[in-house]
Amino acid sequence: MFSQDIVSSDDFLDMPISSQVLYFHLAVRADDDGFVSPKMVMRVIGSSSDDLKVLITKRFLLPFESGVVVIKHWLIHNLIRADLYKETLYKKEKSMLGLNENGAYTELRDGVTEIKQIEAPKWLKQRRGELRTTNVPQTAHRLGKVRLGKVRLGKVSTTSDFNSFWSTYPVKKGKGNAEKSWEKLKPDLQTVLTAIEKQKQTDQWTKDNGKFIPYPATWLNGKRWEDEVDVVTNSKFAKYDS
Repeated sequence: MFSQDIVSSDDFLDMPISSQVLYFHLAVRADDDGFVSPKMVMRVIGSSSDDLKVLITKRFLLPFESGVVVIKHWLIHNLIRADLYKETLYKKEKSMLGLNENGAYTELRDGVTEIKQIEAPKWLKQRRGELRTTNVPQTAHRLGKVRLGKVRLGKVSTTSDFNSFWSTYPVKKGKGNAEKSWEKLKPDLQTVLTAIEKQKQTDQWTKDNGKFIPYPATWLNGKRWEDEVDVVTNSKFAKYDS
């Protein structure tokens, strides 16, 4: 969701179309707290560094030294149900933010409200067994219908995450096997995307035009996102950094 007050404002519409497009793509790929690594997104859609600079200068994005950015007006655009919410991996960066009077992210300082943790609703706490319900023992089994609904929600999320992985991985072969591996392993999307960006800069992935990059299913089955890698610094290996 996008707030019309934000994307129809003069400040937003005065930006180049390319910067506006990058903003929408970053927002679509951001995690539940609005954090996203822009480098991968810019590579996928062909945005320039100038587009990112415009968004930062106009303060539609707030940057961090780690390279990640946060959508400043994320909480205005989105109101995520607590039972579906998954906190960002960028907890250090999040701890540096607060909320201004309009409910937008801003740098934490005097007069700025600290970000409060999203609390699970009462019905979810009851389902998890954190609260007792009237005439129902703490050990009562969950209803099959509720469990089925939970599985379906997870399936949708898994498919969406796999599509993000597939669009980022440089080798487009064996999609069916890769998707089966993804559904079986259910890795954390942001961890996987970060690992891919690092491995794109390694000697194995850059030499001979990517000849030695493993197939997606092989990479997933080997849990290669857990590998420690040495990044190539020589500019002649910069094929995947452009």
